[in-house]
Amino acid sequence: MSGNVIMRKGQGDRIELKAAAAITPGMLCERTSANAVQKNSAAADVQPQKLFALENALNGGLITTDYAADDQVQLNAVKPGDVVQGLIKIGVSLSIGDAVESAGAGDLQAFTTAGAIIGFALEAVTGGAALVRCDIEIA
Repeated sequence: MSGNVIMRKGQGDRIELKAAAAITPGMLCERTSANAVQKNSAAADVQPQKLFALENALNGGLITTDYAADDQVQLNAVKPGDVVQGLIKIGVSLSIGDAVESAGAGDLQAFTTAGAIIGFALEAVTGGAALVRCDIEIA
């Protein structure tokens, strides 16, 4: 189901923040104390902000075009029922319907009992040596 946009269904609430470091579209992000944005930094985060970096379509960016530090990052604060194309942690495999949580580097992993459920996989993915994109329905 992968495609060329991060927001697959729904609209979320669009915001724009300055990047504290490089960010890839599809990453789960969080605000910093300086009101910038960075990759979500806590694996199994119990209160993730559910902000996903979008492709920078305003400047011709694709889902594979990373934001650099100090770039203005297009983000969506997603809501239950929205579908995003998230990034799955290297080596993690998911089945359709598996719950996912933060893996701590902007990517997602299979849910453990320690974290908060971000959403549910809408497609099966096989983990490999690189991040894998997967449609996730937000919980």
